[in-house]
Amino acid sequence: KAITLVINNTSITNSYEFNFIGPIADEKRLVNGKTSYHGEVRDKLQLQELIKTCDVLICPSWSEGMPNVILEAMANGLAVIATNVGATNVLVNNNTGWLLNQSNPLEIKLAIESVLKSDLATINKKKQNALEAIREKFIWEKLIIKFIKDILP
Repeated sequence: KAITLVINNTSITNSYEFNFIGPIADEKRLVNGKTSYHGEVRDKLQLQELIKTCDVLICPSWSEGMPNVILEAMANGLAVIATNVGATNVLVNNNTGWLLNQSNPLEIKLAIESVLKSDLATINKKKQNALEAIREKFIWEKLIIKFIKDILP
């Protein structure tokens, strides 16, 4: 399940929206004007269009490898809030987002508050850094060259 945060205007604190992508049981859904539920989105183009309307991906986890959802979000220019598990810290750092020590409600709340207190220039810089990190380190052609250099004598 992915949660994305949309920041709509220059007044971040009062202008945000949460988008939940993935199955969320009806009884666990919040009912307010700032939350949208999209369910499972299997169509790649539809998912990409939805992601492009967002600014920050929130991916709190207890266990991960290298999450595709973070790679996809960063490749679409989103900053990321994620838990420091698995290889997440290879992708997410202070330059590309906010790295949580643990996946607990307090840390998630504090990270979201940090986003909402940030100015747009700071958020946009993290978004740009995220996109550049993917372009520099995680494009297949570059990964293949690195792999060959590291493996072959």
